[in-house]
Amino acid sequence: MKLLFKSVLAVTVFAISIQVQASPFAETSTSDRDEKIVFISGEVVSPSDKTIEFMFYDLFELQKILTAQIDENNHFQLSFSLTCPQDFYIRYGGRGTYLGTLFCSPGDSLFIKINANYKSQTNSDESRFVIKGTNKQTNDLIFNFLNKIPKENHIYANYDIAIKSKSPLEYLEYIKEREKLYRDFYDKFVSENQTTEMFRKWASKMLKYESYDDLLKYTWYHPDLNKISPSSFDIPKEYFVFLESYDMNDSEIISMKHALFLHEYALYFTRRIENNLEDKFKTAIEDTGNVGAFAILKELIEKYTSGFTKDFLFTRSLYSLLKGHALEEFRQVYDAGMVNNDYFNQVINTELNNLISFLSNSNTESANISILDSQSDVINELTSKYSGKWIYLST
Repeated sequence: MKLLFKSVLAVTVFAISIQVQASPFAETSTSDRDEKIVFISGEVVSPSDKTIEFMFYDLFELQKILTAQIDENNHFQLSFSLTCPQDFYIRYGGRGTYLGTLFCSPGDSLFIKINANYKSQTNSDESRFVIKGTNKQTNDLIFNFLNKIPKENHIYANYDIAIKSKSPLEYLEYIKEREKLYRDFYDKFVSENQTTEMFRKWASKMLKYESYDDLLKYTWYHPDLNKISPSSFDIPKEYFVFLESYDMNDSEIISMKHALFLHEYALYFTRRIENNLEDKFKTAIEDTGNVGAFAILKELIEKYTSGFTKDFLFTRSLYSLLKGHALEEFRQVYDAGMVNNDYFNQVINTELNNLISFLSNSNTESANISILDSQSDVINELTSKYSGKWIYLST
């Protein structure tokens, strides 16, 4: 019953360690992408914990968390493959305390000195990091920009209050005012600092996609906070005018806000389809499951989207089928010409090969397996020695 639509909504969060590949989002051919290793090392002053986390945002798995161990000398290091510039969060300790946002490009080497006691110091923001290595200037600019932006007007200071209390058009105006405030601050910041082209590109995209992301998030979070049915929550058409300025061919995802917006856009697109399909289409989906759902989804994606966004929505849907082990349904709906982005095709092929390998290795018909019942001599011999105690068996 609408299996594909529901699977598209799933978001996976998982942890990974060193030697991982962050996704190349840019719409380039495989030969044009230049995958290089990024090295990050550093020192933690007065550490109270033993881990540092680096959080990237991915188009298909959402969060990728790289964990580095702090050694006995208070140092840490890690390396990973990267194919395009992008920003990332740094979190410290078991509670994942947010320290800041930094930036890296393929081939970068960064050294980060972190003051674990920064909160107890008067000038805490300025004493939190010391950054050295490649992209130092851009990282210093990003760090200073985010620390000096007018936080009292930032939605995350009263996130739930603003979303819960404001009507759709009030919230739309609120976000417009916030973005104007931030863009005025950005213009002032650029005039007062010697900025890099990468910083200016990153900041402009971050501000735009932060607004887009928050506006789409409101459509489901407002009814959730107010405990009302999303289907009964009426949002005026003029609320969505901002989507008319969205460039569906923007494939240069250097801000995690852009990646988050694409996730929200996929959810919005799916809910819009589910809420507005005619009864005959809903019946077709009920009767034919994933295959019927994909046929409807394919028709509407081609009708209402284009370019990079269209390829992303197709890939996300196909990826969900493969993650759900729906191999036969995938084979029925997949068309090699459906996605024009080389990287997205690579994602599909990799996930397809992984699933085929998994299903092949899951075949136990020819495996040499002996099944022991509770009365076997082996079981009796083991349990008789440890009467009344828990027994753990491992393979």
